[in-house]
Amino acid sequence: MNIPRTVTAFRRWLRAEIEELDGPWPDMQQYYEAVDAIRQARRIAIGLGLPEVASICKVTFSVLAPPSAQGMLTRCLVSLPEEKADVLTVAEVARFLGVNRGKVLGWIR
Repeated sequence: MNIPRTVTAFRRWLRAEIEELDGPWPDMQQYYEAVDAIRQARRIAIGLGLPEVASICKVTFSVLAPPSAQGMLTRCLVSLPEEKADVLTVAEVARFLGVNRGKVLGWIR
């Protein structure tokens, strides 16, 4: 799994995890996957400097039911800060477009 490095990527990851938890849970494997998803969401939130989101993502006994696990991840998703456009440096733009920094700076001017 690629660890989300931005809030936008974390938002996409949470949506995918919530969708994956949809449906009945016929075995304990799916329970363990839900617990792992919640723990991973907590680690990602901490890594992104989002303590308020991390405080929501806690494994409890109520996670035994699919709606509870989905609800917890949904609360994490809703509590994320509003999406902002990712900001790139001049060097990152130049590298992405395959041009030198001077060219990018000229476009900015």
